[in-house]
Amino acid sequence: MKLISSFSNFLESTVNLNPTRVGVAKAGIDTITEFLESDEIFCDKFIGTTPQGSFRQATIIKPVKSDQDFDVDLLFDLKSVDGWSPADYLTTLSEQFKATKRYKDTVDTRGKSRCVTIDYESDFHIDIIPAIELNGNKFIMNKETNLFESTDGDGYALWFEAQNGLAGDQLIGAVRLMKYIRDKRSVFEAKSILLTTLLGMQVESTDSPPAKYPDLPTAFVTILGRLDQYS
Repeated sequence: MKLISSFSNFLESTVNLNPTRVGVAKAGIDTITEFLESDEIFCDKFIGTTPQGSFRQATIIKPVKSDQDFDVDLLFDLKSVDGWSPADYLTTLSEQFKATKRYKDTVDTRGKSRCVTIDYESDFHIDIIPAIELNGNKFIMNKETNLFESTDGDGYALWFEAQNGLAGDQLIGAVRLMKYIRDKRSVFEAKSILLTTLLGMQVESTDSPPAKYPDLPTAFVTILGRLDQYS
């Protein structure tokens, strides 16, 4: 017995980020985007914002422990600025948020080096990651090293979307379940990007749903079995 409905109910009731939280996060993204579009320094440099990471891949889960929150990565595409060092993009962005009544007490409380973080009163935060394009390649900034770092968030998102398609849309659920086990049991540590990538790599190009992935329990066993043999 596969208990397909039990897996589905467990995801909905325990693992998945509830719709209210998703709505609050989306509202936060919209508000920050509006701020960047109208800010006196960044308005003429603004290109667009795009959710990244688990929020974009739909693998985000509900915080398991009371001291945990969930995060939303927001890529901020902007035009390059002559004379700005990599660190200047982050420090200037942080200063613009700090200069406002709305954000002054909630910005950059976590000391991250590649983003500007906005903490909300509820249990989530948004990491704003500035990015520019140079010679056809996209780069983010590290304010600690003062260096540009190559990135390809769109390429990763398209790869994961393709892998999820090969898995009959079951890869998302499998990733959510593994992230829940990681957070609930604390028997292993792995950053979400690494865990998501490792699980996604177990879906093979020759796989064809529904034969390999007729349901979530089968997909979970298949992917975890392959991961166990992966080296």
